[in-house]
Amino acid sequence: MLDNTPRRKLIKINQQKENNTTSPLRNEIELPLVPSTNNEEDDQK
Repeated sequence: MLDNTPRRKLIKINQQKENNTTSPLRNEIELPLVPSTNNEEDDQK
């Protein structure tokens, strides 16, 4: 029953905000991952 407290709602809203901000960040994080795979290929050589 405690799960329905307003504080719980605030936490949900904060999580949604975090999700909205991380979605563009994921695209930025994916870009550096591309050269990292190139480094792995160099190691195989």
